[in-house]
Amino acid sequence: IGGDTTIGLLKRLEVSIFDLEPTSVVLWIGTNDFGVLDAPVSDVFDRILETIDRIHKRLGHIPIFLLSLSPVNPEVNAITVGMRTNKKILELNQKLSTIENVTYIDLFPLLADEKGNLKSSLTYDGLHLNGEGYAVLTPLLKHALVKETDPSS
Repeated sequence: IGGDTTIGLLKRLEVSIFDLEPTSVVLWIGTNDFGVLDAPVSDVFDRILETIDRIHKRLGHIPIFLLSLSPVNPEVNAITVGMRTNKKILELNQKLSTIENVTYIDLFPLLADEKGNLKSSLTYDGLHLNGEGYAVLTPLLKHALVKETDPSS
């Protein structure tokens, strides 16, 4: 959902997750909290933690795949990137990597250039991935999902 935030997700967990009765959940959320809400890292982290807690309480300990936030590249388009900074993103990613009972998938190093910005070849606006960006992300996510459903792979 374009422009979605952790606040929005928490408000619609029923329809976006629980009504669907998933066997696993992939969470990739938080960057818009910086860009739209100018939220502090601690608030974003707390809402992601609350989301995970509510999913586990309602659905048991189904697999949750928590994706790190991607880097941004203000050199491509500072307006689109807005208030998001790689410093805040890295700080949140470090906190996300400590959450237990989830599979944390760190996308940042795969998508970052030598300056720590989103590689310009992987984005069309400095924030969102283009087809090439998703081509980098997809095998990593597919591997994690297959490993979870078939531990022998």
